[in-house]
Amino acid sequence: MHTVLKSQLARCTVDDGGIDIPKLCELIDKAYSQFDIERARSERATRLMIAEIEAADAQREAILERWKQEHLKLDIALEHMAHGLAMFDGRGRLVIANMTYHRCVDRPAGTDERTFAGDLNQFKAKLIQSDLPLDDIPEMMAAGIATERTAELEDGHIILINFQPLEQGGWVQVLRDVTRQQRSDEQIRYLAEHDSLTGLANRVIFNKVIEQQLAKIPDGLSPAVLCIDLDHFKSVNDTLGHPVGDSLLREVADRLRMIVQEHGTIARLGGDEFAVLIVPGVDAASAEALALDIIGAIERPYLIDDHHIVIGASIGIAIAPDDGENTETLMRNADIALYRAKSDGRGLAQRFQPGMDEAVLARRLLELDLRRAIAVGEFELFYQPLMNLRSQTIESCEALIRWNHPTRGLVSPDDFIPLAEEVGLIVEIGEWTMLEACREAMSWPPHIGVAINVSPSQFMAKSLVATVKHALRKSGLDAKRLELEITESVLISDTDRALAVLHELRDLGVRIAMDDFGTGYSSLSYLRRFPFDKLKIDRSFINDIAHDAEAGAIVRAIIQLANSLGMATTAEGVEDRDQKDMLSALNCREVQGFLIGRPAPRERLKALLAAPVRKIAAA
Repeated sequence: MHTVLKSQLARCTVDDGGIDIPKLCELIDKAYSQFDIERARSERATRLMIAEIEAADAQREAILERWKQEHLKLDIALEHMAHGLAMFDGRGRLVIANMTYHRCVDRPAGTDERTFAGDLNQFKAKLIQSDLPLDDIPEMMAAGIATERTAELEDGHIILINFQPLEQGGWVQVLRDVTRQQRSDEQIRYLAEHDSLTGLANRVIFNKVIEQQLAKIPDGLSPAVLCIDLDHFKSVNDTLGHPVGDSLLREVADRLRMIVQEHGTIARLGGDEFAVLIVPGVDAASAEALALDIIGAIERPYLIDDHHIVIGASIGIAIAPDDGENTETLMRNADIALYRAKSDGRGLAQRFQPGMDEAVLARRLLELDLRRAIAVGEFELFYQPLMNLRSQTIESCEALIRWNHPTRGLVSPDDFIPLAEEVGLIVEIGEWTMLEACREAMSWPPHIGVAINVSPSQFMAKSLVATVKHALRKSGLDAKRLELEITESVLISDTDRALAVLHELRDLGVRIAMDDFGTGYSSLSYLRRFPFDKLKIDRSFINDIAHDAEAGAIVRAIIQLANSLGMATTAEGVEDRDQKDMLSALNCREVQGFLIGRPAPRERLKALLAAPVRKIAAA
């Protein structure tokens, strides 16, 4: 019997042993009511507990989901990292690593051997330098020492490995591919030391190499410096354009490499200037021999973009320690010797000699004066007559420039024309000469023409045809009265373009004469390709014509050749009557020289042109 019911019966038992039923029912009802209350309270408590449990479960699930998402993000980040990442415990066992790391060590993910030692062996097999120190890493990590190593792989990649120890033991290892950065750094270093166009050393590294070699002089190793300057490069650059000029510089650099090879260092100092450092010790004879080889190599014709190009080179030589015991002095003296080589006619090699610096200083002062002369108008034209041997009359006059220097007096063209070409002033001087000569010719009798010598640099300038047109238009001179004299050197450098320019000038009505005919090696081929109006026979043949049978035969052959091609001939440098008479007998058309008239300023020329014909013929 339930204890509650037993208790209730006891309470409802009367004295006679009977049960007070109404009282028992009341007690039972109260018990049921209390039970209902307790049950309701219990059910409510259960519901609350269940709700709390469900809320806790939901919160846990939410936290777990967030953790999963964060973990997923971390996994995605790790697997998509450009760097390889791995964590090792204190015993060198791999804790975690991304795919980049696995690829770097060339080991598939999930491999049983997951230790630093195992990965190290795999990694070393891929290295170019197999002796890269990596075995000491665990010991350094245990000591808490961070470190970094660079490894170059067989496939060309460069890996930077960073090892960072952890406080709780073990370490984090990051592998970063620095190939592009390393190559970029190498390129920056390369460009800092090399010429970007030719790949040769630049001035900075060249000077460093000189300093290194000068330190070896006590050992008997005396380096030599060759400063090289290209002749006529500016005209090529101006006429054919910078791309052709750049290609030409690259080909020159290649030829220098072929000549010098392992015997020295080659540099491009800038523009068309190169330099060679010859090592080990050399003497003057071997340095000069190498310089001549270089000149010969550079002078060989070039074919660039269908352009046939011929240039030259001048070289200055300085040998340590006699010509300089430090880099600055050695380079300066080589440059001075170069300047002397150019002033002596180009295409030469000169070794530095004491006293050259004074000559160079004087030449540079002359250059400054020359630039001023253009601005202040110190130039003047003289004119030398050309006489027709049949009519014994003046047919034309050649314009010859003179420089009236305020302190030097009258400066010969031989002293300043080469300098003007060298420093790039010849085109400007040539343009002035063209206009001034055409203007002066307008004051002469209309049957007398004017001849103007066109330098190779001016001829190759793109502005020549425009300059001629401008001079004719401004002066009003008939184009048929203008004769332009060129030398075959303008044809050698770029024949096709030169012939195109000649045809443009011919189309204007201008006459074209080949000057100094017979002194070159390929004049006849040019006569076939372009019908010159006149051949001017060089004075070197005329000087000996009266007493040298060979010279007379050459002159006769030139005159006959010209006549057969319908070209006139002019003999230069006629100084006596015997020369004149012989040339007349050979059927030469014109003569020019001191016998006919010396170059004279315009006032004296006008008096000569006004003289009676018989007076000129009797000269």
